Amino acid sequence: MKAALFALTAIMIYAIQNVALEAELKKYHPVALSVPLYIFGFIVCMAHLTTLKGMGQELKFPPYSIIITYVAGYAVFGYFAQFFFLKAYNSGGSMIMITTIVTMLPIAASVIGYLTIGTKPSGQQIAGLTIVIAGLMLFISDKPAASEQNQPGPLSSVSNVRTEHDK
Repeated sequence: MKAALFALTAIMIYAIQNVALEAELKKYHPVALSVPLYIFGFIVCMAHLTTLKGMGQELKFPPYSIIITYVAGYAVFGYFAQFFFLKAYNSGGSMIMITTIVTMLPIAASVIGYLTIGTKPSGQQIAGLTIVIAGLMLFISDKPAASEQNQPGPLSSVSNVRTEHDK
């Protein structure tokens, strides 16, 4: 249950990020967004680490060999995943289309896991993956009417607030 709550919290944070990308950030190049993203991310991570150590929580860090092979690889792949995700917005993708396609992550992970480490999905997972693929095919084939695109939401005035710097 605890893992599910963490995952749901992450989903809500990702949803907020996607709305911000849709509203304001998609006009900027992904690398220009990644630089401050990782600088602020590093600062937040160090503050979190300091807080955890201050509370006396013991943190188990991986050995150097694991850091070099897996953690460095994770960082590189994570950077490029974020780059392509931002580039999807920068290339004219909509929040709905991009986040719908991202639901294919479990499918891709299952295939890669099976091919690399031999994990086999259960019958329920295969059924779920089939439903996701069918839903994506329906979504991709549906073209919304022009009147349905980019309709302002109830909080759209928030994104219209400009500072002197923006003018």
